[in-house]
Amino acid sequence: MENITRRFEIGNWIASGSFGKIYKGKDKKTKETIAIKIVPKSGCKKHEVVWQNEWNTLSRLSPHPNIVEVIQLESDEISLYYVFELMDEDLFQTINRKDNEKAKLGDPLYYVKEIAKGIQYMHKNGVTHRDIKPENILVKGTGPETKSIVKITDFGHSIFQLENITGFIGSTFYVAREILEKIPYNYTVDIWALGILYYELITKFPPFYNDGSDNEVYKKIIANKVDYTLVPKQHANNIRRILQPSPILRPSLEEILSFDSEIKRSLEKVK
Repeated sequence: MENITRRFEIGNWIASGSFGKIYKGKDKKTKETIAIKIVPKSGCKKHEVVWQNEWNTLSRLSPHPNIVEVIQLESDEISLYYVFELMDEDLFQTINRKDNEKAKLGDPLYYVKEIAKGIQYMHKNGVTHRDIKPENILVKGTGPETKSIVKITDFGHSIFQLENITGFIGSTFYVAREILEKIPYNYTVDIWALGILYYELITKFPPFYNDGSDNEVYKKIIANKVDYTLVPKQHANNIRRILQPSPILRPSLEEILSFDSEIKRSLEKVK
């Protein structure tokens, strides 16, 4: 921890994650406010594997507007330390804020497109994230008159591979069908997860949500039964295109980035 405290002041606790706690901090040299995530090793090798994987990924990806900036990674005998830029909240908090009324046409697409830009950058650099979900999307600036800054974080399950990937990785509501079927998969699992986020941005819950066990959720994913009546038609058409059971039928990120213009054209036809 000495290397961390030499450069950074560790302040108040601001959040807890699945592995550790996040504190607000300050860079003593630049006076910039930052975030510090401290993960206790506690004899768990998995923490170190995830930390090393995140370090390997981020050290090979140059800065990008939609990828969180990691300033420093350190470890000692007791803990692992991540120092990264401070954002306001994660997308799960943004979606579920009490003052966040039902999204207006265009708002969900802004977030979808910003995330798509980050995923596109990763894929162009040979990285599949494998755990795209609201908690792994950080947001800064969430006022009604503010265009939020949206960044992807948590690369602990990412892999420098785009095709013939194996291994059951992902979060329950966001995992793609092909992963559940235990067959080799590719980078389009990130596109699938983006479609889940798109739906959730509008309805506040993922399309395969279930109060029961994970297995019940997985059954719904494999059956691919989505209630599109809860989503405005223009968005429903886009989401339906993304949530294709067959990876080869999912749209490219370039196509997803053009979705809003397609909506505008459809609205013009109505006029």
